[in-house]
Amino acid sequence: ALRGRIYLPATELARWGVGVEEILAHRYSPRFRSLAKSVAGRARHFYTPARGILPEVGRLVMLVAALMCFVYSRLLPQLC
Repeated sequence: ALRGRIYLPATELARWGVGVEEILAHRYSPRFRSLAKSVAGRARHFYTPARGILPEVGRLVMLVAALMCFVYSRLLPQLC
């Protein structure tokens, strides 16, 4: 939001009744918190199994994916 961008699905924004303008204005309502928890929960659901399926062979190729998974999973608590 600090850069004028929002990386949340439009369908989720609509589902929780959160407007883009609210986020860009840094107005984090209870609706936004519910949206954030929903998106974070879905991400956690995919991060855990993803770690387990990274191939042993060629792990260097998957280094970026592994790093992204690590970083983003650490950022999730800050979202909610």
